[in-house]
Amino acid sequence: MTTRSALDVWASPAACGAFLRLVEETGSARDFEADLRRRDGSTIRALVTATAAPDGHGRISQIRSIVHDVTVE
Repeated sequence: MTTRSALDVWASPAACGAFLRLVEETGSARDFEADLRRRDGSTIRALVTATAAPDGHGRISQIRSIVHDVTVE
């Protein structure tokens, strides 16, 4: 089994950074459009909705998200 980071699914590091900044600043993201990478290396266009889950000190410990594939084939 290959271990992958959650960051590996983002096709663009810039999009990943923008998404993380949005969640850090606002606590959530709704319908963030981005290209994501599947395990086989192909990409999909997706809408990502997420909520930050803070730890006991108010720092983000998790980001819970739902990904909706909107790829047009």
